[in-house]
Amino acid sequence: MQPHSATKRYDGWVSPIEGERIPYTLYQMPRRRRVHLVIGDDGHLQVRAPYRFTPSEAESAIHARGAWVLDTLRRVRANRERRPLLQTGARLPFLDDGLCLMVIQKSTRSVAREEGILRISTPVTAEQDIRACLEQWYRKQAKKYLPTRLATLAEQVGTYPTKVSIRSQKTRWGSCSGKGHISLNWRLMLLPTQLADYVLIHELCHLRHLNHSPRFWALVKGLIPDYKERRAQLVKIRDSLML
Repeated sequence: MQPHSATKRYDGWVSPIEGERIPYTLYQMPRRRRVHLVIGDDGHLQVRAPYRFTPSEAESAIHARGAWVLDTLRRVRANRERRPLLQTGARLPFLDDGLCLMVIQKSTRSVAREEGILRISTPVTAEQDIRACLEQWYRKQAKKYLPTRLATLAEQVGTYPTKVSIRSQKTRWGSCSGKGHISLNWRLMLLPTQLADYVLIHELCHLRHLNHSPRFWALVKGLIPDYKERRAQLVKIRDSLML
């Protein structure tokens, strides 16, 4: 969620928590009623708060959740360190196929897949530029593959969405609305097919039961007997994704 256009921003540092000074950004948001602390994949702490919430109050809110802040920062940093560098030779997941990344510095930007190699041409070879190229390519592949795969699985489940969209959700693999709209995370393309299929079937089952009731899980189990194992794998894999 991007801050509202009238949102005010303040950047500051929290007084030490267990000896560590932490930078943060306070977003003072006109329509917000509660304080929400967020730590993104980049490890930066955000405080999203009501419009008149002061930096002093933000610091108090951070200290009140100091243990959570430190634990989350350590986990995010550890995950970033485990991720392989996005440079020539890096292995990229793509459903059940693995791709080898090749980066070439050229004046024009392009991405092409050929015989197990994903070739990126870009004027700037910094990791953030390579990451942007990869995200754009994976999104494009997701828009081609996921709606088609969802339609195939819908025949098995017997439920059919009214609309399918590809999004970049940070905390969800997918979602289903009461209007029958299914949204899917493009990062599903980074998963093995059986895990991606589980997410798609999970959302299709929500078209019949828009909850997580026993009847919902019974429907899921009838289609995927090992769904609990797949759910556990999804939890483990999320923090290690390259993108």
